[in-house]
Amino acid sequence: MYQMDDLKDIVPIPENELEFDLGKMCYTLLKEEPFFCELSRFLRKIPSKTIPTAGVRFDPIDFSFDLIYNPDFFKALPKNEQVGVLKHEFLHIGLGHCTNRAVKDINPMVQNIAMDLAINSLPGMPENLPSICCFPGKAEFKDLPAGQAFDYYLEQVQKIVKQMTKNGKGQKGDGSPSEGDGSGFGQFDSHEGWNGKGNGKPGNKGDDPGQASIDSAQKQIAEEKLRDIVQKASNAANNDRQHGWGSCPIEAKKLILEYLTRKPDPKAVLAYFIKTSIRADKIHRVTKLNRRFPYIHPGRAWNRRAKIAISIDQSGSVSDKMLAKFFSWLNDFAKYADFTIVPFDDGVFEEQIFVWKKGQKRPPKRVLQGGTNFDAPTKWVNENKFDGHIVCTDMCAPAPCRSIPSRMWITDSACAERPYFQTRERVLVVE
Repeated sequence: MYQMDDLKDIVPIPENELEFDLGKMCYTLLKEEPFFCELSRFLRKIPSKTIPTAGVRFDPIDFSFDLIYNPDFFKALPKNEQVGVLKHEFLHIGLGHCTNRAVKDINPMVQNIAMDLAINSLPGMPENLPSICCFPGKAEFKDLPAGQAFDYYLEQVQKIVKQMTKNGKGQKGDGSPSEGDGSGFGQFDSHEGWNGKGNGKPGNKGDDPGQASIDSAQKQIAEEKLRDIVQKASNAANNDRQHGWGSCPIEAKKLILEYLTRKPDPKAVLAYFIKTSIRADKIHRVTKLNRRFPYIHPGRAWNRRAKIAISIDQSGSVSDKMLAKFFSWLNDFAKYADFTIVPFDDGVFEEQIFVWKKGQKRPPKRVLQGGTNFDAPTKWVNENKFDGHIVCTDMCAPAPCRSIPSRMWITDSACAERPYFQTRERVLVVE
């Protein structure tokens, strides 16, 4: 039982020293579980003896979801418990526990325990998990019923911790249950990274040197990336006629499908588009530790910064309100990408093009008003080698030619309901 906040650095085991590779075993363990198997594809598996068991997290430096595991812990488990632990961790991902379920001002370990209780009480889970886990109806949780939601368990665990603190049993300075106190707090994993307290990689420098906490923009990217991953896993389960959702509990399936039907946050969708457009230019650096051959070969560093073209339709029907909101979002994301603003109507106004650099704030600006031709900005962007292309428009013009970089459309609800052309590309509605 541990908190990932206590682990200031995750030290991966070099590949040449690894005796048990969970990543290579995942397909064998989950080949009859389409939903879990597809989720597994999008999780980076990191073997490390820094942790005693296993845990999941969102890494805001690499924008990845990680499964960190101790090979010795997994190797000692029987096969059914290996599968059970994997399902437990994947359900944390699938149910959004690493991104959108964190509750502000409540101790992360208390939240972890409540999440564990909700997952471990699902049908098929208790008999396939190690005995060190926490279960409703056992030990300190003997009075809690099974089959309840996270919110219920969170309220109950807070009461239990408060009573334990009052009795002077199993408490830390912050009032959370202490490690190794002999109580029933059998939390064997953690899922940090969503609470803004760091990502286990404080020495890793990204866009903000020395900053490892999660800001609002990173959280939005994480939430949209999670939605994309869970949607792909759900599609894989629905398309597999033989196995379907496998042994994924019905209760969990309902929660997952309910989550996928919620209207996504448009700002999060925009953030995810920008982040996934980033090309990773690899460079070798002697100051970077090589994980596979430490102190023998130099490590690799990545220059992750997107070059995004923002084509602004100068048509008078593109509202100033929509432009103002869109530009306010771009102000938040300018640290991840360089935006080149491309005004156009029936042609591109090259003398009005400008590059929006990191740290700058730009007001919304309309330079002209006229007719619309989407071919003009598309051809200009294709010729100038961008990573992504966003078109802010009223959608009132014929369908454009093919865009080489990924393209997304920004419009308002009225224009989205009556577009002049149909497209399979993403259309983001900004109110």
